[in-house]
Amino acid sequence: MPNAIIFCSSYGQITYALQLMLQNIRERSVTLVLSDFPDLFRFFDTINKKTFNNEIDIIHLEDYLKNRVSGTGRWQKIIGAIPDMILERRYLKKLWRQHFASQENGDVFFISPGSNGLVFYMIDRLRKNNRLVYVSPPPPYLDEYIPVNPKDLAKLIVSKVIYGWGLAVSRVTTYNGFPCISSRFVNHHAHRVIDSEAEGLMKSFDYSRFRVFETGDYDVIYFDDNLIGNGYTKGSLLFKREINAIFNILAKYFPQQKIAYKYHPGYSGDETLIETGVKLPSFIPSEFLSPGKTRLYLSAFSWSIAHTKTGVAVSIGNLITFQSDIVRNKLADALIAESHSKVLFPRTLAEFEQIVAGLK
Repeated sequence: MPNAIIFCSSYGQITYALQLMLQNIRERSVTLVLSDFPDLFRFFDTINKKTFNNEIDIIHLEDYLKNRVSGTGRWQKIIGAIPDMILERRYLKKLWRQHFASQENGDVFFISPGSNGLVFYMIDRLRKNNRLVYVSPPPPYLDEYIPVNPKDLAKLIVSKVIYGWGLAVSRVTTYNGFPCISSRFVNHHAHRVIDSEAEGLMKSFDYSRFRVFETGDYDVIYFDDNLIGNGYTKGSLLFKREINAIFNILAKYFPQQKIAYKYHPGYSGDETLIETGVKLPSFIPSEFLSPGKTRLYLSAFSWSIAHTKTGVAVSIGNLITFQSDIVRNKLADALIAESHSKVLFPRTLAEFEQIVAGLK
């Protein structure tokens, strides 16, 4: 049977990639291709060792390191970027020859249209001698659009020149400018489309099989969603005061060793923001932590609490000062739409403490 090549570009695609790996490993060799995300590689490397006995061939594609373009003028930047574009194309061709040039007659799976340029370049070239299989995720989908801002439009054109004309840009919730594989590319080049809901791809997925991380049991787990890095809050000092006020309430009702917190995968900000509890490894997705006897799951608007099926899920989004109430409301609406069970939204610290005290 021909090889299976599975591309995974983000944490949101992990469960689909794992299910595809399980379905294909019994009958043929499987190659997993990851974008340049060290935490994503660390997760799959551990899973490969502990669940698949290292039978999965993992390729970790590192992005091209762009040179800084000197000059401040628009035309100086455009002209200065041309040599870098040429060098990046050479880099991409080198990666192609190294990993994929001999690959023929295989099935190439890509999950959702979300993709960075490097990954799309490989998928676009693989389609010529292989079969593309598109796995369509459930809503909310990425909303593909044509940028009208000259700067964003120029970025899209440059991306198309470097990586291929099948790239587009998309948005979801409050995020704009995501690179994505265009619907036109999917319609013209995908040999098969797997609708993850209609065909029941994920119905038999068992999280417990992949909960191989020994992190301990906790009464409370907080999932940080990098509000500072995303520009949602009014500075780190105010956020630190507000988040520690929340943790001080938790410490009144639970021992510190039973309170855990986890920063977002790939987080590169200040890890001293939280001063109470046990820090969990950031590379482990929340769904793959051992559920244990956790009674309270906290976050601002991370979908980690939307996917909990035990304990109480609480959003602290109203307890944090945001730059924009409009953005806050959009994030809350998206969280509610994604939630498997009820999420509580206390509006004051007093309301939050009532919830915590009720659990205790």
